[in-house]
Amino acid sequence: MNNQIFECKSISLYDASLSPLSKKDETNLAKQAAAGNKKAREILIRANIRYALSYAKTFYGYGLSNDEVDVEAVIGLIKAVDHYDFSKGTKVITLAKMYIMNEIVSARNKSGFIQRQSDERLRMILKLNKAMKKMNTDCSQSELIEKLSVKTGFDRKVVSDIFEETQPCISLDEKTSNDSHETRLSAIPDTTDYTPEETAVYHIQKQALYENLEKLEPIEKQIICMLYGLKQYKKPYSLSEIGEELGKSKQYIHYIKQRTLDKLRTNMGAIAA
Repeated sequence: MNNQIFECKSISLYDASLSPLSKKDETNLAKQAAAGNKKAREILIRANIRYALSYAKTFYGYGLSNDEVDVEAVIGLIKAVDHYDFSKGTKVITLAKMYIMNEIVSARNKSGFIQRQSDERLRMILKLNKAMKKMNTDCSQSELIEKLSVKTGFDRKVVSDIFEETQPCISLDEKTSNDSHETRLSAIPDTTDYTPEETAVYHIQKQALYENLEKLEPIEKQIICMLYGLKQYKKPYSLSEIGEELGKSKQYIHYIKQRTLDKLRTNMGAIAA
């Protein structure tokens, strides 16, 4: 069964699934599977694949690709079926959730990421993110940390530390757009061998940028300078950090950022062209 599911990625995991079973049918099949009936075991697994993949979606975006998460979810489901005790009266998927989480957490920590977390730490991260999805995050980072501390029971410092540890990273191999083959790395200009003309254009554009910054509203100017580490700011700040500094929500900072960038593009359009 394991090899049949993962034999070819062109065959969707959903294609291997069967219709959900009634509680009675599931119990009967579980009894047969426990007695060594391989066909019953396979039906149990395939009938729960859709449940497993639906649960796996809650783990998307934490170090593994969506396909990798789906595969780990099915591995967890298979292990759950092999350890399932029908006499306890629970459904297969109830037990499977624990095995699915363990497989995904373990696979994430075995991936090639530089920053690694203990399995327990990663479970805490997942619990925090699950809590965030159920609450209003339109507040400053300090307020959000306080809310999450109350919601999860974690110490406020632990929540704050996890926020620092889990700042999103951008891969240089990521495509610049869905319909482009250009990656972020290939889009970075090589500044080691600029011609005199290119250098002159660069300085003109830089001067124009600083002139147009002075024409912005004070909050627009501060957000752009903080976001890109310009003027007195020596490093770029995240939207959350800017929001905390200004006492505004992350969503508000994002709105001002987009509005200001549009304004700068309009004012500098002729130069950029």
